[in-house]
Amino acid sequence: MVLLRRFGLVLLLAAALVAPPALAASGRLIVDEVKITGLAMLNEEAISELAGISAGENLLGIDLLATERAIEALPFVARAQARIGIPGELRIEIRETPLLLRWQRGSETLLVGGSGQILGRIDSPLLSARGAEAAASLPLVVDATTVPFVEVGEEISPVDLDIVTRLASLTPADLGSSALQLTIQRDPQYGYLLQGVGEGFTWNAVFGIYSATIRPVEMLPGQVRLLRSLLAKRERGVGWVILADGQAGTFTDPGVRPPPPPSPSVSPSPLLP
Repeated sequence: MVLLRRFGLVLLLAAALVAPPALAASGRLIVDEVKITGLAMLNEEAISELAGISAGENLLGIDLLATERAIEALPFVARAQARIGIPGELRIEIRETPLLLRWQRGSETLLVGGSGQILGRIDSPLLSARGAEAAASLPLVVDATTVPFVEVGEEISPVDLDIVTRLASLTPADLGSSALQLTIQRDPQYGYLLQGVGEGFTWNAVFGIYSATIRPVEMLPGQVRLLRSLLAKRERGVGWVILADGQAGTFTDPGVRPPPPPSPSVSPSPLLP
């Protein structure tokens, strides 16, 4: 009886070793379907094409690690995991990089991820229709500076990321404003501005140029409180607001553009780490 059990165990082990090559040779272990999960903004067809795997391929011949690396090379993708399922399914699980805002320079609009990484152009074919719609509704930074800009896949500087994240989180209600739209601007003379546009009025709030030592970003919450107090009950009568810091500020009448504020001996950062 013991010999029979041992013989049966040997047969099972032999079958386990022989079955995969035999099935592969018979054409039964082939890709019937590439299933991609976790997509919210990316185009499934574009990701599938990038994976380079099509129906009819041998499942046992697929390099799963190479597939994952090819997909993770996209800044839009934070993580990819490829697995083989039976029968005939290749499953690719995607974790997308969260979108933070749009960054416009001239005619080009780029998408910035939550870590400050430049993910790609807003018209990227990697975006699905739903993804393109979501991207178009992100907070916008209009950058009029000519300082060097980072490339796709690189990250903007921590100081700039801190500034735009704080400004992008603001809503008209935070400012006691009736503006219908808030836009972040980056000006070569004034530094960072926040523009509010409503029915029959436009104002520009100058937050200025920041640095890690002379004008730290930590002063920004005080500037926001000051802006709220300056807009209170006079929003339609305000043109430009100069926020020197969290305590000192002034404003002009509508249509009156003030001279650039005194330079704090720093220039807009080149957006490089």
